[in-house]
Amino acid sequence: MAAAVVSRLRTIPIPLAGSQYGRGMPDTHAMVTFERSTGVPADRVVNTWAVNQFDAGDSALLRPSITDAFAAFYNDIPPGRPDAVGHHISPNVSRVADQMSVRLYEIPAVPGPMGSPYFFKNYTLRNSFEGAAGTPLPDDVAIVLSLEAAGHDTAPVEIGPIRPRSRFKGRVYVGPLNTASGASAGGFFRPSSGFINTTLAATTALQAALAAVLPAVDLGVWSRKDANVRAVQAASIDNEFDTQRRRGTKPTARTRVLL
Repeated sequence: MAAAVVSRLRTIPIPLAGSQYGRGMPDTHAMVTFERSTGVPADRVVNTWAVNQFDAGDSALLRPSITDAFAAFYNDIPPGRPDAVGHHISPNVSRVADQMSVRLYEIPAVPGPMGSPYFFKNYTLRNSFEGAAGTPLPDDVAIVLSLEAAGHDTAPVEIGPIRPRSRFKGRVYVGPLNTASGASAGGFFRPSSGFINTTLAATTALQAALAAVLPAVDLGVWSRKDANVRAVQAASIDNEFDTQRRRGTKPTARTRVLL
């Protein structure tokens, strides 16, 4: 389905495979980790996702299909698009074999530590664009993929000190990025419409791949506050870059002057 533009926000509806509120716990927390070219563990890039209605109790034979779906989000060219999300990822992220991993954790029924992953698989991130298009942006630059769970639009914004609607929304910071992810617009350098559409198409493909594993499985938004994973109904990306300070290049020196 074509993206509908609402003000500065691009939104795509995603068909629901499961129920509106999921089945409750346990569900799955998927952690995608990328090694940086520095090889320093502290420099790793992490994206976290939730999977609604799939957990360690489901068939072990299906687990690789779940991790494959997340790897494909970055590596595969989605239908109708000329490139993949991974083409836009900075060359400062390692393309060495097996330096990308997807780990699956069971989300506990009671808020608390998740423990060890019940499954993991390593992958290789596809190459970044070559030449000038592949020039890295600062390492802390990303776009935000916002995920809205079913019930988001009708959930109250505030009830006293509680903000229920925020529990229906999740974020994935896609990056670090290269210059191919952006374009000049009105004197500003913004995420390109091509990259936005590729990322949204990859999200739609990810949703379809999860549903192909089991009919009830889909992307989820995990609310730690009320210990629930809700099925995702829409995804959106705005046309401004965001910053993940923890991914930024660490300073190596400080210059000081006496006044």
